[in-house]
Amino acid sequence: MPFIRHTDQPWTEIRPGVKWQFITGHFAAPDERVGPGLTMFYQVVQPGFGVPRHRHECGDESMTVLEGRVQALVDGEVEVLEPGTTVLVPEGKVHSFRNAGDSELRVMFVIAASALRPEFLEDPKGVPAAY
Repeated sequence: MPFIRHTDQPWTEIRPGVKWQFITGHFAAPDERVGPGLTMFYQVVQPGFGVPRHRHECGDESMTVLEGRVQALVDGEVEVLEPGTTVLVPEGKVHSFRNAGDSELRVMFVIAASALRPEFLEDPKGVPAAY
């Protein structure tokens, strides 16, 4: 269906302090082939929480800050981002982020892949290690 009402899409919490809402795409099944496509999702992240270091072998990714402050790591470079900022993550580059503020962080992700399959370099359920 070409029209997707965001308010109709469910939210899930897959790690402490982080809720996800997929608009397009999904988490890839273990035997699923991930190829070109479009995966879009939102995350709401509580202060101090985030997503540990990982990479995607298929698809460039963008992360846009909608509300809050985020400390982002991309390929060894660290930057603090505020609303209205987008970070671009090339396919295969290690990246991570954490909520660097004292209120909820809201971010939007778009990945040029048919599904999301992160390869984690840290505990996927943990809080990101210090940068």
